[in-house]
Amino acid sequence: MFPFSRCNANLVWQNPPKHQVDMVKDAFWDYVARATMTAEDSLKQIRRSELGRDQQVKKDVKTDSTLTESRKLMEKKFPGPLKRNFSVDLMKQKMEQSLEEFQTSMIPLTQNFQTQLKQKTQEIQQNLAPYGEELKDKLDTDVQNLKKQLAALWESFTQLTQ
Repeated sequence: MFPFSRCNANLVWQNPPKHQVDMVKDAFWDYVARATMTAEDSLKQIRRSELGRDQQVKKDVKTDSTLTESRKLMEKKFPGPLKRNFSVDLMKQKMEQSLEEFQTSMIPLTQNFQTQLKQKTQEIQQNLAPYGEELKDKLDTDVQNLKKQLAALWESFTQLTQ
C-alpha cells in the first residue's frame, strides 16, 4: 500500500532553528566549560600529590624571602615609616608585659575569692542542715500517713469489687 507509512516529524515540540553562529558559540562555551573542569580536576590532583606539596613549600619560601628583601629595601628607601612600626612593636611589647603583670596580680585575688566562696558555701550548708533534717523527718511522717491511707483505700476497693 504505502511504502512510507512512518513519519518522524514532531510538530508539537519542534525547536526553532539555530543559526550557525549560535551553534558555534554554544559549542565553544561547552568546550570551554569541559576544559575548565578538566583543568581544575588536574590542578586538584597535582596539589594533592607530593610534587604539588613540594612546589607549595618552595612557593612559600620564595614568598617569605621576597617579603624579607622588600622590607630591607623599604628600610633603606623609607626609614621613617618603619621606625613607626618599631614604635608600634615596642608598644605591643609593653602591652604584653602589662597584661602579664595584671594576670600575675589577679592570681592571688582569684585564689582568695575561691577560698571565700568555698567557706561561704560550707557555712550555708551547715546553717541549712538542721532545716533539711527537720523537713526530711516531716516528709517521712507524711509519707507514712499517705501509705496508710492508700492501703486503707485499697482494702476498701478490693472488698467492693468482690
